[in-house]
Amino acid sequence: INRPAGAEIGPALGAARLALLSLGLPRDSVLAAPMPAQSFNPDRARSMPLLQRLARYREAYAPLRALS
Repeated sequence: INRPAGAEIGPALGAARLALLSLGLPRDSVLAAPMPAQSFNPDRARSMPLLQRLARYREAYAPLRALS
C-alpha cells in the first residue's frame, strides 16, 4: 500500500480534479499519480492468524446467506 504525501487532503484534491476535467483540461496532466511518501508491506507472520480467523468467520456465517 502506498500513501502519497498530502493524503489528508486527498478528498479535496479529488473534487478539484473532477472540476478541472469538467473544464476540459487534459486528463494526463490532471490525473497524474502523486509520488508515494510511505509504503507499507504486509507482515506475513502477523497476517496468517488473521486469515485463519477470517476463514472461520466465513465458514460460520455461510449458512446465514440462505436466510437473506
